[in-house]
Amino acid sequence: MEEILSNILESKKTKTLREYEEIVQKSGMIWKKSFEYNTPITGQVNFDDFFKIAGKNVQKVCKFIVKCIDRGDSIEYVRSVQFFYKTVSGEIVEGFQQMHPQAPSKGKFAEKIFELEDDEYIIKMIGRTGLFLDAFGFETTKGRQYVFGGNGGGERELKAPDGLHFSNFGSIHCDGGVFSVLCDSLIIPNKEEDKNKQPVDFEQLGTAVKYIIDCLGIKDIFTLFKLNRYFASWRYSAIFLNKLSKRIIYSCNIQTRQYIEEIMKNANTSYRSIQQIQKLLNVTKNQISNPFGDQDFNGFTVTKNGGNGVIVIHSNMQNYRNSAFQTSFAYGELMFEAKLSDLFDEEFMQMLISRNACIVAGCYMKQPGFGAEGYVELFIRDDNAQKNIFHQKLSDTKLTKDWKQLFIKYEKDELSNEMAKFTPTSIKLLVGGKDTCYWGGHYGNIFSGITLRGIPFYSRKDKAFLSI
Repeated sequence: MEEILSNILESKKTKTLREYEEIVQKSGMIWKKSFEYNTPITGQVNFDDFFKIAGKNVQKVCKFIVKCIDRGDSIEYVRSVQFFYKTVSGEIVEGFQQMHPQAPSKGKFAEKIFELEDDEYIIKMIGRTGLFLDAFGFETTKGRQYVFGGNGGGERELKAPDGLHFSNFGSIHCDGGVFSVLCDSLIIPNKEEDKNKQPVDFEQLGTAVKYIIDCLGIKDIFTLFKLNRYFASWRYSAIFLNKLSKRIIYSCNIQTRQYIEEIMKNANTSYRSIQQIQKLLNVTKNQISNPFGDQDFNGFTVTKNGGNGVIVIHSNMQNYRNSAFQTSFAYGELMFEAKLSDLFDEEFMQMLISRNACIVAGCYMKQPGFGAEGYVELFIRDDNAQKNIFHQKLSDTKLTKDWKQLFIKYEKDELSNEMAKFTPTSIKLLVGGKDTCYWGGHYGNIFSGITLRGIPFYSRKDKAFLSI
């Protein structure tokens, strides 16, 4: 393991993550190679057992449960799946019981439990797929097939690369059933010593490990964790949490924040660093209660409603949620307005005034494929002086079909000397746009994940973590 780290460190910043992967793969310690059984219609993973098994030195899947819709005279599509994992020490780790929140909770369901022998590994996913997984199961190294479900859809199979077996499952759901199953692969043990390998204590590797964190970005570090079991065990260590937590919390990327929140659920809450991170999560939470439009326009005022008006769309957005706001062929705009004292406590307000905090606001935005423009506009006001002390607008007249971050930062250090004399008391955030082709209907910009957060700086170094 030390040799692998040395190879990575020797490269410093000159190697790509793909080259890091090759170094680890050549060592014979693969942790994660992603596979998809059935093509997902949305990028949102509804569960990932990786959060359950990371750091536990899992050896294999030992049991799985498939539950299907039972119509009485026939079995239909797969409603839920659940996996159980066995560690090298014999501990059984129960994966998430995966089912979509909109899946029917009433009615009759048929369930089948499959148990694998200790030396039996999954090498092929088999079944039938259409809109959902109609039937799902596996073929193992012993030539046995375990499959359950209906007769709809068409036959589908996915074989693991030679020498590897499928493990560490995740899933994507669609309406009432499972649509896609995701998984990683591990090397099939063929020697007794391979089965009993224990994770390396990364904290004893000192500066070498710390350097890897410092020279890679958050996304690359997460991928590195998924490469092998030793890197994975590191994700809960004090080194990881102390050095990465603020970088994640201070990021405006919703997915990275969700990631650290998932890790927190499984971490040892007695650690002082964990308690500090939890405090940061609470302080820096999104003050917009309806960021995706799940509650229609609750919390917002529609200040412009041109064309066919602003609407909330509920569809497969390939986003953090399946809902968002969309404009039409004339400007549409939403406004969020509030007193700062209603959003933040007195401690944070004092930090904001004394230059030890900032406010970040904005959203994610794209166009549906026909041409659209959009903007985010932020006002900070001193109501006692009846004066706007901060105003900034970010616009994009050529949005693409990929989500783009539009975020604005308010910080007292960036105000002029004249404006810095005033005290911020209220905030107004505007988000809007329109279709640039003037088509009837709703073809304007799509925006979601509307965010307004306070970011405290407890030290000078904290400012370096802020990413917008």
